[in-house]
Amino acid sequence: MLPVEVGKQWWLALVTFERREHHSEFLPDDCPGACGWMGCLVGDEGEIRNTVEAALAEVNLRLIEIGEQRPLVTLDELSECDNHLAENIEALEPGKHVVWGTIHTYLAEGEA
Repeated sequence: MLPVEVGKQWWLALVTFERREHHSEFLPDDCPGACGWMGCLVGDEGEIRNTVEAALAEVNLRLIEIGEQRPLVTLDELSECDNHLAENIEALEPGKHVVWGTIHTYLAEGEA
């Protein structure tokens, strides 16, 4: 079952991001960026970008783009894209509104 808050809904967002500095606890040193699904518990679709951007900034990462976003109704829907994300949503800490799924790193030179 999805954890809920009054006036908020879960959304899935396919997020691409990169590190702001040379080292990041979330990315290996040879990978400047990554992409993956994130879950966002927000009041409306317009809040997704700011919520994801703030969560990434907290861990010294920069949002590049949100390639896709869609409302999430049940955890069963996540089996299509990311079981790890479903597990993290079920274990959501109180007060948190963004959940990470599986991160797929990439190699690149320069900035996006």
